[in-house]
Amino acid sequence: MTIPPPSHPAWAQLVQGKTSWPLESLAIKIFLGSAKLQLTKDASPAQVDRLVRELRDVFVRNEKLASVQRDLANFK
Repeated sequence: MTIPPPSHPAWAQLVQGKTSWPLESLAIKIFLGSAKLQLTKDASPAQVDRLVRELRDVFVRNEKLASVQRDLANFK
């Protein structure tokens, strides 16, 4: 499955908590928890962009895991 580019709006929505779907990957759940805390301190567009790139990188680094593949299948 192809991982959408960082410009896909669903990344920012997921990082900002504006949307969610059932996630199976523990690494992604942990990252999103950390991102939520970081955004309480700084929710600037630059911070959101940085977190989007980092979240996508987590998907890229773990894309062969079955849980990540299932998470990608739910990507909206």
